[in-house]
Amino acid sequence: MICYIFSYILQFASIENNERPQFKGLKKIGIDDPLIFFNNKKVHVNDLAEPPFIFNNYSPNKESQRQYFTNDNALKIDYIRQTIEQWKRQRLINNNEYYYLLAILIEAIPFVSNIAGTYGSYLKHWDNRAYKKLTLQHLNIKNNKQNNRCFNCDANQLIKEIQGDFKVYCL
Repeated sequence: MICYIFSYILQFASIENNERPQFKGLKKIGIDDPLIFFNNKKVHVNDLAEPPFIFNNYSPNKESQRQYFTNDNALKIDYIRQTIEQWKRQRLINNNEYYYLLAILIEAIPFVSNIAGTYGSYLKHWDNRAYKKLTLQHLNIKNNKQNNRCFNCDANQLIKEIQGDFKVYCL
């Protein structure tokens, strides 16, 4: 199920957006570019509105000895994830902006993960990439000048419910 949602987030961000989102709601509160905001933020446990899930379960601390992420990167992942949810609840970002930010976070995490290739286990010794600072980068969005839609459901059921001239575009 996780892979299904993971894939949907990535596809929604790159297919439904024909351009980089404008983040107009965030600009109203003084955040011109959320990636710059997140990349420049030094996160402390006190900055989190909820208990830190990644920090508590996937980094070495009093709760866990796992070494998937450094404590700093784990806290930053938690902070970014919680902040994106908060912005969505406060209607500071729309669905396209929400999925765009989630996809950027998903894309950034492997570059600071202490794994050999899958998250089945972490490396017993820290890999150099794990010491890198988590950095978010904008997605490469291609405008095909179409009103693209993504669906998160069984394709066999979906085909019974929608109709139209379907085109497949390769990104």
